[in-house]
Amino acid sequence: MTQPTDLAPHRLVLPADELAHLVDVLGCDLPPSWRPKTPDPTAEQLAARRRGLVERRAMTAEGSGAAAVHPSVAMNLHVLARPQAMLATTAHIGSRGVRSLHAVAGIFGASLFQLDGGKLELSFFPAVDLGKELARAVPPEAENAADLAKLFGDEPREPLTGTLPLRAVEELGLAVTLRAADPPGVGAVLEALALPESQDRLAGRLADETDGLLTCDLTGRSATGPVADRIVWLHAAGSWIGLRPDMGEGGERLVQLEPAQPGALGVWAAGFLAAVLS
Repeated sequence: MTQPTDLAPHRLVLPADELAHLVDVLGCDLPPSWRPKTPDPTAEQLAARRRGLVERRAMTAEGSGAAAVHPSVAMNLHVLARPQAMLATTAHIGSRGVRSLHAVAGIFGASLFQLDGGKLELSFFPAVDLGKELARAVPPEAENAADLAKLFGDEPREPLTGTLPLRAVEELGLAVTLRAADPPGVGAVLEALALPESQDRLAGRLADETDGLLTCDLTGRSATGPVADRIVWLHAAGSWIGLRPDMGEGGERLVQLEPAQPGALGVWAAGFLAAVLS
């Protein structure tokens, strides 16, 4: 799991059992896939968790061996537990991946990142910095990738842009996923789709060159009730490509492929956030 890029605010790295202790003490609840799964601790384990949290200044020591959660850490977890808007992002380029959760409540923002070694990173920041914080959810490019390409004489690849039917993207995605078990599957899908030449060429490149995926699930509550949306990016030809839904003639559902900058996830989420937070 790739470590998120360090950008600054208040960050706290914790083992899962210490995060579980904070959640229990505060009585707050995290989304199911982010709840620390730890067995009930013994008295000694509980004391060790408290000591670890006091050493990290996530808790303050009180008399008789008791400890209280630091106010900023408590607020951090409350934002994650009761957000106005939440963004759950999973992304990878090859074997390098980042999994994160971002939330906004009022003027505060918070995030939770999964790190190597079963650890988690809590961050607390002003809500206005959400866009900058979301940039950390996107895996970085491999170091020296551009230099290696030049060394081996690889020509720069044209970015993947254009429009494809949604059904083509869905069927190709499944075929690419199963390629190891069914190598001819991608070619068979392309043949069966019988796309126009330009779309067939674009779809073929998409299948051959995609080596990464980002999905960001957005949830919140607007004036009319609960709302949800999803952002999908593909990593191909050495860059990120965003997928925007579109509608073609006759009501055919299409997908517009357009370049997406790694730091622009917040821009892609802006419309949803404006509707939820206004």
